[in-house]
Amino acid sequence: MRHNTEFRVIRNAFALFWGRAAVMAFSFFFIIYAARLLKVDDFGKYALVRGYFELFLSLCSAGLSNIITREIAKQRSMASQYLSSSVVLVIVLALIAACIMLGVVYIFPYASVTRSAALLACIALLPAAISVVYQAGFLAFERAELISYGVVVENLLRTNLSILALYMGYGLHSLFVVLILARVVMLGVYAWLWNRRIAAFKWSFDWTFLKQLIRDWKVFTVESWLSDAFANFDIIALSAFRGEYAVGLYSAAHRIVGLGSIVATSYASASFPYMSQLFERSKEKFRRISESSIKYMMALVLPAVIVLSILSDRIILLLYGSEYEASIGIFRVLIWILLLKFLNPYLSFLLFAQGKQNKSLQVISVSLTFYVLITPLIVSRLGDVGMAWALLLSTFVAFCLYIYFAVDHEVLKNTLAAFGRIALAAVGVGALVMAVKGLPLAVIPAVAMTAYIPLFLLFRVVSPDELRQLRRLVSRQPQDGDGPLVADARPASGEVER
Repeated sequence: MRHNTEFRVIRNAFALFWGRAAVMAFSFFFIIYAARLLKVDDFGKYALVRGYFELFLSLCSAGLSNIITREIAKQRSMASQYLSSSVVLVIVLALIAACIMLGVVYIFPYASVTRSAALLACIALLPAAISVVYQAGFLAFERAELISYGVVVENLLRTNLSILALYMGYGLHSLFVVLILARVVMLGVYAWLWNRRIAAFKWSFDWTFLKQLIRDWKVFTVESWLSDAFANFDIIALSAFRGEYAVGLYSAAHRIVGLGSIVATSYASASFPYMSQLFERSKEKFRRISESSIKYMMALVLPAVIVLSILSDRIILLLYGSEYEASIGIFRVLIWILLLKFLNPYLSFLLFAQGKQNKSLQVISVSLTFYVLITPLIVSRLGDVGMAWALLLSTFVAFCLYIYFAVDHEVLKNTLAAFGRIALAAVGVGALVMAVKGLPLAVIPAVAMTAYIPLFLLFRVVSPDELRQLRRLVSRQPQDGDGPLVADARPASGEVER
């Protein structure tokens, strides 16, 4: 069946979004429950070990997911070779990562319960890393909904069993036993879905192919390792400078920010295979879609950031209680990172799609170096809030470099003009929210949305031509060549039946 390409991208983005949204909802519910039950100190231990787990999981599959998605999207007949070689590689990496993780945990003066929990987390690395390989394969075949099935099953199982374990008084260790079980189940679900929905998996391992994969993977790997270090440096550095109690306060605020990034990461991941193909076929359409995507991301997130910043005290106290009151100041800073979390992953994927992964490596190298250098200075002066400021400044440095390398001068000029119009509309919303801040918290988002829509149109954030394009897209009436939102509607070569 012939699909409009943009509709496929949006459909896959939505498929990733609903899965990730469900995951974040389950996880956030559990985090609130755990934060209140474990108290700040033990919650800090849990957040720290989970931070190490996520960091070393990313290191296990570093770069592989990007290269698997890109190469299989171009030539789907090579799926078995890429998956087989990638599974062998991540098994080796998972074992190495587990050893490094344990070494790091024992270097720092953490509590014994933190160290034993980290040992359990190491066991979960292997099934989790192989699952990432399957996810990249599903994305290459534009079957993002299959990824969502696995993550929803894993999170339902993990969240419910974790809550049950805490309710029964089993403590911190039980949460990581549950993590092992949940990741094993997730891997089983993905293996079953691959055989049922994609093709019967055929083991096709070849040493020569593995060596070629490693050569292609090296640049992606270094970039991904640095990106993952950047993403998790705050928790680890804060634990070293301020201890696990500070990690508990910081993580409580950071978890809320993480809720907002799922839309951006879903769209960036879903669009990556298509953008890789489009760059080869039409540079002009690639440029237009890049510009539109950046603009709509800014239009979506900037007013939300302003509203959340104004309501930060009410949000923290409602979710966590007065014990986490010190998290309010941290949250007020971290919430501004949400805008950059929307834009930076997409800009990074634009570089990958253009074959400029070396530029992405330069961006993350410079920004991580800046991050490491300023963190001790700012944290020593501002304490826990200083960690949030260090992250915000470093993420902004990365954004400036990403946009310089990823888009041309014309797109940059149009993007800045669009940002000015969006900012005017968003500031208007913020002024209204300040005036009605005393209203019930559940009512304020509806008031903000009602005010934003006319301001959005008043400041011409979207042109009349783009509105017509959007109406055609929603009604699934594609007209090739009509403008920046329209592209080649032919299905990708080798596209599976849906």
